[in-house]
Amino acid sequence: MGLGSLLKKIGGEKQPVEQIIEGCLVDAPALVKDPAYQGGIYVFRLDSRPDLEFRQERTFLTPERKKGERLKVHCQIRDGVAQVSWIEKG
Repeated sequence: MGLGSLLKKIGGEKQPVEQIIEGCLVDAPALVKDPAYQGGIYVFRLDSRPDLEFRQERTFLTPERKKGERLKVHCQIRDGVAQVSWIEKG
């Protein structure tokens, strides 16, 4: 555990609980350039939670996804945005 994480834990800042959301991709993920992420981020939506915008960091290990693909997304939700930890093919 890093010093920042320890201070947040002591200070009482609550971390969002990791959730698992299943659904099909509404459209193919869009690649968005972001200076905070070297490879950019994928932004997508699932049919089961159209209210959420999912964001996944793109790395050389991130597979290409297609519209209609069924996924099981492990994520943390904050302010209508789901930050993806990892994805299982569902």
